[in-house]
Amino acid sequence: MTARWRVTLLLAVLPGLAAPAQAQLGEVQVGVIGSQGLGQGGRRAPGLVVGLAGARLVYIGVRGTRDGETRTDAATSTVVTDHATLLALDLAAIIPAGPLEVMPGVSLGALRHDQHTAQGATTNDVRSTNFLVAPSLSAELHAGSVGLIPEVQYQFSGRPDLAYPVRRVGWLVSLRVVFVWEVGRVRT
Repeated sequence: MTARWRVTLLLAVLPGLAAPAQAQLGEVQVGVIGSQGLGQGGRRAPGLVVGLAGARLVYIGVRGTRDGETRTDAATSTVVTDHATLLALDLAAIIPAGPLEVMPGVSLGALRHDQHTAQGATTNDVRSTNFLVAPSLSAELHAGSVGLIPEVQYQFSGRPDLAYPVRRVGWLVSLRVVFVWEVGRVRT
């Protein structure tokens, strides 16, 4: 099955998931996020999220994460420490689907890489900032005033200009745990 066929199938199935929703004006979400990259270059990245879901139709939020790793280049005995800081705007459509809300969306932001290298007494610090685009699919489940939001993204980022390459393209799975405050309801 080709990628184009899978996307067409997904777009055909999503409207069928829609279910009636309560007339909510919106909700504010504040919480934490834990992310894990899959495959080569996968790292754990904890962070914070803040968002607003308007009328159960759209979600607009901000996420910030930071990860780090230290490794040694076997050929040169250079110790390389990498840190990546992400600040992104999240945009998503909300599709109520029974107890879940399915949210196809995209994250747009900046990914800053900091790399410190040390070989003996010689050290070097390099910084590089790249634009990031990450299409995503998430599902929100409420348990009282707590929301659990598992998410899968495919991140596209520019190649950072660093002495030791860092891979920043690929699948990322995340779990957001947020506290939810309802803004209001439509009264009839």
